[in-house]
Amino acid sequence: MVKLLIDKIGYIKLRSLFKLFNDWIKKQDISLEEIKEIVRIESDIKAKKYLKAIEWLSKHVKINKEISFEEFKESLLKYLDKEYNISKIIKKMADQKLTANYYNFFKIANEMKLKVDKKLSKILFSLAKQLELLSTLNITEFTPSLRDRILVYIKNRGETRVSSIENNFPGSEKTILELWRNGIIEIDILEDLRDDISGLTDLSKVPVNIIERKHDIFSIWEDPISGEKYGTLILPPNALVRIRE
Repeated sequence: MVKLLIDKIGYIKLRSLFKLFNDWIKKQDISLEEIKEIVRIESDIKAKKYLKAIEWLSKHVKINKEISFEEFKESLLKYLDKEYNISKIIKKMADQKLTANYYNFFKIANEMKLKVDKKLSKILFSLAKQLELLSTLNITEFTPSLRDRILVYIKNRGETRVSSIENNFPGSEKTILELWRNGIIEIDILEDLRDDISGLTDLSKVPVNIIERKHDIFSIWEDPISGEKYGTLILPPNALVRIRE
């Protein structure tokens, strides 16, 4: 069922899906051209995705008559609660006052021993928002420094890539590494090296014997005077960053 949900519904807008589904209910059929006209899209690929979602819904959500949007959401939520306990996960997030993001959804689901991976968590959290299972409060964070702004950015997303941070905060690699070295954030690709290199003052001159198993993220060079080899850390853009617990 996990694969079905990912492949058939994915990141589709529920209101668009509802319009299509009601149209399909009336005729028990709908063409790709009709889908593109109703949803106002031009792509056949996207239209086929909606069609697959309609077929999936007809089998698993058990709706066989024209209904309101609220009834449509209730039927879908009933299924999602049965299969994934989505309401319980959101309730636990609210009780613990966790930041509203897919990564915290993923953590709670895993604490509840549910078989929900990160990819599915993104989809389920998106659906939870569209089903209005959660509301968020805007709170004030004092962010006078780049360090503060980067931390809030990571907290809001739960988990993000180095490239996303650097796109929003150009020239932030030094600050990202400082946060990592101080034990405030995790960078997935560096965690098994934390004990070896987080205490070093210069990550552009890491003794090569420390990084033998991680040559792919270090540029190796040789000191022309001593002949010693060192590595300079090259922070991969696709490395995942999260707050360290």
